[in-house]
Amino acid sequence: MSFRKRLVVLLLIVLLAGALDALLAPVLVARGVRLWIWWAANNHGLSAEIERVDAPFLREITIHNLRVASAKGAPQEVSIRAATVVVDLNFRGWMLGGRARLLRSINVDQLVGTIRVRADAAPARKLDWRRLAQLLPNNFQLDELDFDLGVGATSFGFRGVVLTASAVESGKFFARQILVASPVLRQTFSELRGATSW
Repeated sequence: MSFRKRLVVLLLIVLLAGALDALLAPVLVARGVRLWIWWAANNHGLSAEIERVDAPFLREITIHNLRVASAKGAPQEVSIRAATVVVDLNFRGWMLGGRARLLRSINVDQLVGTIRVRADAAPARKLDWRRLAQLLPNNFQLDELDFDLGVGATSFGFRGVVLTASAVESGKFFARQILVASPVLRQTFSELRGATSW
């Protein structure tokens, strides 16, 4: 086979591989994200349900109706729901640059949840701080956060929180209401505003 024919065959193979990648990437990325969320939740004794994952080629991934919950009788009660989670992944930087973050940005809309840990609960496993640092996004935005956090007799409630942060510029913080309840202190803070530095 002549050099010219080999070059044409090689170009056809590259074009075919590119077309297959463009066609199959959305399906594979969507299934991969769903599998990773299920695996990560399962490792921490939680269950995760996702209604739908949209992963257009070379665009942000959108997760619709994400629900994470703990099993009944678990030492901590976890119940988290998010209407939409939009994630911009940095695969190229993560695979080629060892210290690049996997997440460029994450936007969460209508996050509602509860985490309650009993005072007599066994200590949690140690966190892998390096892995956690790699999962922190460069930019994030939380819209309409309603969250309750309780440890023993102390609890915090966050209502109507909007939080944005960026690695480049300052972000904003607004909370319609923050409630603090403990045996020593009981306080409600309303209409809080501020700036964030990330």
